[in-house]
Order: sequence, then C-alpha cells, then structure tokens
Amino acid sequence: MSEDLTGEWPVSVVINRVRRTTGIGLTDEYKNGKTIEGKIEGTDIDVSIIASALKHSDLDELEEGMIISANCVVKEYRAVLKRLELLG
Repeated sequence: MSEDLTGEWPVSVVINRVRRTTGIGLTDEYKNGKTIEGKIEGTDIDVSIIASALKHSDLDELEEGMIISANCVVKEYRAVLKRLELLG
C-alpha cells in the first residue's frame, strides 16, 4: 500500500470477531476497549479496529455479522497479515 492514508477515514466493517484489546504501548484511551476484526464492507480488505471504550459505550453489544460504520485513523498496515490496523 503506497497511498497516503493519513487523516480520518469513514469505513463500514462487517464484523468477524470482537475481543478485548490487549497490547503494549496503547494509550489509556484504548486499553479498556475492544478490537473489532472484520472486512471493509463490499471488499476483501481485512481490518482490525482498536475501539476506545471512552468514545463508544456500546462495544459490548457488537456481534459477529453486524455491520458498523465509523470514522477511523490508520495506525498501520500489516503487510504480512494483509490487514489495516485502525484506531476508532
């Protein structure tokens, strides 16, 4: 991916999995959130959205198969996994 992916991007994601966010180096805003894994709707692009519990109080209601829309910032592209990691 060589495009400039700075700034905030609107995405709609078909959810495959929701799990508690874990990781080193996350800001406090994201530490108690959820990681939403899925595909951008209408594409074969895999994404992981690290969602803030402070911004989204309804994270526990998300389930596999649901479609969510959010404005996200690209954290990184993981070439080995062919997956975009987003902050939302």
